[in-house]
Amino acid sequence: MRGLFLLRMELDKIISDENYEKLILENLSRCRRIVGPKFKVVFWHNNLKKSVINDFVKRNKIQLFELGTQITNQTGYAWFLIKSSIGEKSRWRYKWDGDILEGIVEYLKLVTHLIKQNRNNN
Repeated sequence: MRGLFLLRMELDKIISDENYEKLILENLSRCRRIVGPKFKVVFWHNNLKKSVINDFVKRNKIQLFELGTQITNQTGYAWFLIKSSIGEKSRWRYKWDGDILEGIVEYLKLVTHLIKQNRNNN
């Protein structure tokens, strides 16, 4: 397995509810444990205020560091894109349209399948 299993999602949808935010970050930590150092997450935002982003980072700085997080308002490449907004125009290898939690579940299904397949081929 080469490359990063980069997961990209919309930050605007995550920070709208503190309980939802916590649930998302717990699930992302699970992804990190399963995938290992090849896991990275990019939070894309649609022009959030810098103060809102700073508050999010302060609340979650340890988890964000452990996840290898990037926060941006730029488009980019994602190995797996969870697309919940029309404004997200990133390039992607795999994509999930809809709910972020459901997207994380689908990401994990795909990654665990590929990890098993890689073990069987070696």
